[in-house]
Formats: sequence, structure tokens, C-alpha cells
Amino acid sequence: LFLVEFQSSSCNTSLRTHLGSSVTLDCHFALASSSSISSLEWRRQHRGSGRSLFRYQVGSTGPAAQPKVHVDVTELLGSGDASLNLQEVSVGDEGTYICLVSTPLHQAQHTIQLHVAEPPRVHMIPAVVSFERDVMTTLTCKIAGYYPLDVSVSWTQKTLEDEVEIPLSNIHFSSHRQSRDGTYSITSYLSISSATVQAPATYSCHVSHVALAEPISVSAQLKVPEQTGSEGLVGGFIATIIFVVVLFIVLRRRAGRSLKCWATSLMGE
Repeated sequence: LFLVEFQSSSCNTSLRTHLGSSVTLDCHFALASSSSISSLEWRRQHRGSGRSLFRYQVGSTGPAAQPKVHVDVTELLGSGDASLNLQEVSVGDEGTYICLVSTPLHQAQHTIQLHVAEPPRVHMIPAVVSFERDVMTTLTCKIAGYYPLDVSVSWTQKTLEDEVEIPLSNIHFSSHRQSRDGTYSITSYLSISSATVQAPATYSCHVSHVALAEPISVSAQLKVPEQTGSEGLVGGFIATIIFVVVLFIVLRRRAGRSLKCWATSLMGE
């Protein structure tokens, strides 16, 4: 018969959460009736540096804790729940968390990887483009507020003649920019020329990121511009002039023929 004096466990080995959320890092232990906990410490390690977030020594006046972290000491001593609650998660909270539970005779630890992932916001400017001759138009796809850094951006084109979207390669990017909250942004540009493009057409910007369940797609519609009122008046005026000129020529020819016939009939008499 074996008696287990000390046993610890955690249902988490890796967690992913969003900015501003609250997350609980699970850590439990069980003791034999003849044993007791002496201390609990939570530490975070990231990029070679470590920091103590929470420490409780049995018999001390109270726990030492950093802001945003909480361990329920009552549950710790009563049921062996040493879980750490982390509030208002930021990019700086990412890292490896270590739960270290000690008794007078034993010590156990569990490590949990916390990953922060924030999905991007994607906007297309402009959303509608009028097709004009001999004009180069630039479409702008703005991707902002994402973390971590890696993001995939692609463009496609689809006209009335295309059965599927056609991938495009003539795209350009700005440099990555990092905000105060640690998130990133980037801008992608696509230049289209009226000399090589037929309207109407749809241009789409597709963005993939680890925080997205599926890619985000935003589109711009390239349309044939409607004829303005002044353009319609000019066109109507020109058409009227052409009609009058043609009518004048026809009537003149008919008049010439009638006069010739009249002169011929007089000579016959």
C-alpha cells in the first residue's frame, strides 16, 4: 500500500487569449493529511528574463502580488487551488508562467505558455472607384491592431469574364508600425491602370492572421462612370449638328435633282 503525500496538477499547458481579457492559469495540488503547504510562488519568464508575480509564505502576514494578478488564498489553503487569475491581459503579459508549490519535504512546479493574439482590423480605401481613361488609380488596404507580427496579405481581381478570382502580384507594402499597446499595423497598395483594366471589376484584399479563424476579405468595386449632365448636353448638341448637316445635304441633293428635271421638261416643250 502506497500513500501519496503530495500531488500537483494543471489542466493547462498552453493558452491563447486576446488583449484586455482575463485568463485563469490552472494549478492544483493535493496533500496527505499529515502534510501541509509551506509556500506558493508564480513566476513569469520571457525572452531570458524572469519575474515573481505572486508569492505566499504560510505564516506570513499576507501574499506579495503584482498588479493585475490574484490568487484566492482561502481556496489555496482549503481545497488546494493555486490557480492564478490574470486581468486586463496586454502584450507584455505573454510568456511562460511557472506555478511552484512547496511543502516542508517536497516541491513541484507546472509551466504554462500564455500567448497573446489580437485579430487585425481591415479597411479598403476607396470602396468604389469610377473608371476613367488614362488614369492610374491606387487602392489602399489598411491592416491595423494585430498581434503577433506575422500577417499574410494578398490581392485578387475578378471581372465579368473571370470565373474565379485572379491573384495579383503588382502590390506594395508600407513598413510595419507598432502602437503603444504593442499591436502592429501595415498598409498594402495596389495600382491599377485604365489602359490594362476593363470595368466593371472587383478588387479584393485578403488578410490571414493567427488570431483569425478564417481570412478577412474587403473589396473595392471598379465601375464605369455614369455620363454627367454637361457631357449629355454636349453629346446631344453634337448629334443635333450632325443630323442638321446630313439633312441639309440630303435636301440639297433632292432639290438639285428636282431643278434638273424641271429644266429638262421646259426644254422639251
